[in-house]
Amino acid sequence: MMNSEIFVFLDDAQFTKKGWQNRNQIRTKDGMTLLSIPVHAHSYPKINEITIDNNKIGSSYIRKLLIDGKINKANQLLRKPFVISGAVMDGEKRGRKLGYPTANIEIYKSYPINGIFLVEVSIDDKDKHHGLASIGNKPTFLGKNDVLEVFIFDFDSDIYKKNLKVYFVEKIREQIKFKNENDLKTQMNEDYKKAIQILNKINGL
Repeated sequence: MMNSEIFVFLDDAQFTKKGWQNRNQIRTKDGMTLLSIPVHAHSYPKINEITIDNNKIGSSYIRKLLIDGKINKANQLLRKPFVISGAVMDGEKRGRKLGYPTANIEIYKSYPINGIFLVEVSIDDKDKHHGLASIGNKPTFLGKNDVLEVFIFDFDSDIYKKNLKVYFVEKIREQIKFKNENDLKTQMNEDYKKAIQILNKINGL
């Protein structure tokens, strides 16, 4: 008899025509992570749900962590940073006027996050840089749709239409509606300082 495998999956998993999914129909790009153990018989046991601090670990809990800005904890459970990718599109160039030129990234759906974040950015799956990302509807400018904008540290190259992957590292703050552009620029300066402090801490400096 050929060897088969044991697949261990959580209590909220179900099999659909697209494969194993949980009831919320939310999957990572790589699909559900399964524990595979070689055996000599077909067996598909079900195990009790896994919890942390009385919270069932699953896509709903990870989504809540992202909404609450607990990026580090969400990334630990995902086993890799939460990422949004898209092509760089033409923007309003407000960031350049404020001293923080941004890459505006096309996003076609709503994501469970909002605010200002320290991020790591890869350009066409090659060079990686740190930066600050803003995702939301830009309340200072009365925006209606969510926009993802990224200011890449120490970077000044043309990346129009290139594909960017934005890996979220840590949340800096919520989006805020400011009275004017000067107040916004002052806060952006503080955001940058805080991001550098976080990076120095991560790098042990």
